[in-house]
Amino acid sequence: MKTEKRIIEGVDITVAQFPALRGLRLMTRLGALLSPVLAALDGAESISLKSDVSVLAPLFSRLFCELTPDAAVSLAGELLANSYAVVDEKKVELSDASRIDIVFDGNLAGLLKACAFSLEVNFMDFIGDLKGGDM
Repeated sequence: MKTEKRIIEGVDITVAQFPALRGLRLMTRLGALLSPVLAALDGAESISLKSDVSVLAPLFSRLFCELTPDAAVSLAGELLANSYAVVDEKKVELSDASRIDIVFDGNLAGLLKACAFSLEVNFMDFIGDLKGGDM
């Protein structure tokens, strides 16, 4: 399985790719969450966080309607479950909420970037194959 390392907001994070069935379970969960959000794009040509608020507002509104606080915490935990950080030269498995809180210490941007890194490690090959038509 693929393992990748990155420094995120000053924290050394390593993400290991999920086994196939665990990855499929997470992909299905993400699909159920994101399908209504993607449908809200409604023909937008391109989007980024620098997009006009008139483009972003409906997306974030839809996302937060679909994602409860407990589901967000659960999803972050699931995304980081196969990851660890090095803090003060000690390996800290990101296997539960208390360890995630210790590592990110209130740094929400770092937490979200680590979750995005996990998505990249686990699903970018699949997404790239879909874009390239290699299925």
